[in-house]
Amino acid sequence: AQIIGSQLEKMVNCSLTVINSGQQCPQQTNSSDCGVFVILAASHVIKDKPLTYTQEDAPYMRAKILSDFCGFC
Repeated sequence: AQIIGSQLEKMVNCSLTVINSGQQCPQQTNSSDCGVFVILAASHVIKDKPLTYTQEDAPYMRAKILSDFCGFC
């Protein structure tokens, strides 16, 4: 993560901070929910919530993410 973070800092020309929540991150079980899981992980870490979601939560969370983003349109 530190190597990738260093490379990203050079690309975007700003300082980044790596956050380690100490939690095991849930993994999707298919090839189509990786974005949902990344957004959920970031959201949960920022809100200091446990990473307790599962693959079964993905359809609901995808709809919620879309609804949240459409609120900004």
